Amino acid sequence: MSRHLLLVTALLLPAAGCIHASRVGQRPVEPPKSFQARASKKDAPKVGRFWRLFKDPALNKLVDRALERNLDLVTAGLRVEEAGAMLVTSRSGWFPTMVGKGDVSRSASTLTIPDLGQGGGNTTREVTSSRYSLSLQVSYEIDLWGKVRYGHQAAKESLRASQEDLQAARISVAATLTDAYFTAVELRAQVALVKETIVAREKNLTVVDRRYREGLSTSLALYQARDSLAAVAATLPTLEGRLRTTEHAISVLVGDFPGESIAGSLEQLPAPMRELPAGVPAQLIQRRPDLRAAHARLAAADALVGKAFAAHFPSLNIGGSIGVSFDPTSFIWSVLAGLTAPIFNGMAISAEVDRQEARFKQALAAYKKTLLQAVQEVEDALVTGEKLLEREKRLRDRVTNAEAMMRLAVEQYLQGL
Repeated sequence: MSRHLLLVTALLLPAAGCIHASRVGQRPVEPPKSFQARASKKDAPKVGRFWRLFKDPALNKLVDRALERNLDLVTAGLRVEEAGAMLVTSRSGWFPTMVGKGDVSRSASTLTIPDLGQGGGNTTREVTSSRYSLSLQVSYEIDLWGKVRYGHQAAKESLRASQEDLQAARISVAATLTDAYFTAVELRAQVALVKETIVAREKNLTVVDRRYREGLSTSLALYQARDSLAAVAATLPTLEGRLRTTEHAISVLVGDFPGESIAGSLEQLPAPMRELPAGVPAQLIQRRPDLRAAHARLAAADALVGKAFAAHFPSLNIGGSIGVSFDPTSFIWSVLAGLTAPIFNGMAISAEVDRQEARFKQALAAYKKTLLQAVQEVEDALVTGEKLLEREKRLRDRVTNAEAMMRLAVEQYLQGL
């Protein structure tokens, strides 16, 4: 029996590695070689804690707090733990299963004994007995076709996807919080500017009203001054409401109930930091954790196809048991080996292969979509950055012209013109 078993195993092992070849390379879909927008030819710097480039202690404290307490990140971290437990479970098929078993039984029987004396008849007697036994049962399935190996590979890739998801979530939370923090600063600056403008419009209305009373101005100018003041004052509640809701969003991002003072009281945006080179397209794509997570899910789906396909082939199981019985004292052992092969199961195995193949194609489509979105976001960021620099230049020109107009208006007013 041992020779036959070894012969069968020797014949099956060479074919075990040919069940399923991976279809996932480093780049299942090639990214574009260049972007439409202007991109730097220099390598992009590796910026980990990008928010520290702003050198704002309050922002650094908020982001560190969010990375520790944000509930989305807590959930993503628990998903990593879950995937890690699944990886440990997937390895269990490489080891034998051992089960300890103990039996205790007590039985009674009635014996009829003939009476050989002169009186004749029979005598009954109840006999009781106890039986105790301990045994260890061992079973092991040889992974001939890679069912355990493919399952382990899928679990490993799923863990990698969960880790990349966590990294992507950390980046997203940090970016969202940083954006909300400086949006609050911008809104405070706008609120302060509107209040200053209201004071200036009130002074202007006082001047126009005095000139109207002295007959030096028309009622139309008075109504225009009042309308100008009301128009500016109407924007104040909207800005204050946006400021409050932005501060509430910051509180939730750091895992707190909505509050007002958590975002600090900074009222002026920091000086623009140096422009970071965008980097070559390949670097921008490879550094995205969401794309790496999609790639890992694609590899996991591909491995599950191999696991499902391996179910078509026979399973080789080896097992045995060893034990002792205490009454009467005896030693018991057994060894067995079995080869089972599916013959008919209502096409269940083929259907499972088709299902896993469909899931692989879904993962491939998801990877392509993630890649397209990544390229789009990079393109949008490059275009937005380029156009914002142009807008900033034009706004500076407008500020210069507005200051010149104001000086000229004041001079003409003081000269009575």
